[in-house]
Amino acid sequence: MKFALLLILFSSQALAMRVVSTSPAISEMVSRLGAEKYLVGVTPYCLDGLNASKVGTALQLDFEKVVSLKPDLIILQENSPGKTSAVLSKLGLKTLVVKIVTLDDLFASWKKIASHLKLDSAQIEKLKKEIIPTKTIRRVLFKLGGAPEQSAMIAGVDSFYADLATSLGSIYATKSKGWPNLSAEELITLIDSDTTIIEVATHQDRLWSSAQWKKFCPKCTVLSWVDARAAYPGPSMVSSIVKLYQKHGEPQ
Repeated sequence: MKFALLLILFSSQALAMRVVSTSPAISEMVSRLGAEKYLVGVTPYCLDGLNASKVGTALQLDFEKVVSLKPDLIILQENSPGKTSAVLSKLGLKTLVVKIVTLDDLFASWKKIASHLKLDSAQIEKLKKEIIPTKTIRRVLFKLGGAPEQSAMIAGVDSFYADLATSLGSIYATKSKGWPNLSAEELITLIDSDTTIIEVATHQDRLWSSAQWKKFCPKCTVLSWVDARAAYPGPSMVSSIVKLYQKHGEPQ
């Protein structure tokens, strides 16, 4: 009996991988798979793996630190500098590159990570099934910043925010790409009575006040979403926006 228990313990330890994550989204995906303990290196901006060593960012990776951690796998995002991948390859370190641009990318990359770490992907499928179109948020626009009463920075139609919104049944209210900074006059041309603006912030004190909104765009319908993880595409962003939609609309 004791031998069997020791064998199980040894096997689980042998299977545990040492992972270095180079982005908050990657760290979150690993953590949500129940493998936060696998993270031995993360960036200073990661909200998961807080006990792991800080290894810099994909732009400025501390290669010496990474090597010292003896990782089994280093996970990079597709937009990481080619130099980073080249140096890691030269050092003989195993890397996994994932793409996180669209909603489909997120789920595909999450499953890819689960597969490499030999982890159950049931949670991924569960979240996918929660993405159900709603009736009441017919047109939507995500506002991410700007100068109060002067301009509003919005997420373009090619953003993860817009992709998630259209997957939830909304029409995205702009055809502009990137992160346009709009004046009040420009914003007003994009909205109608069916349009909801979702104001995104990582901290409560970064939201505009009702007085500032009233002065900038009196006819705007605004919902607020405050979350420390709102700054990057990840499972938590999907969960939070799905809940926001569920709160304001019933499934079709």
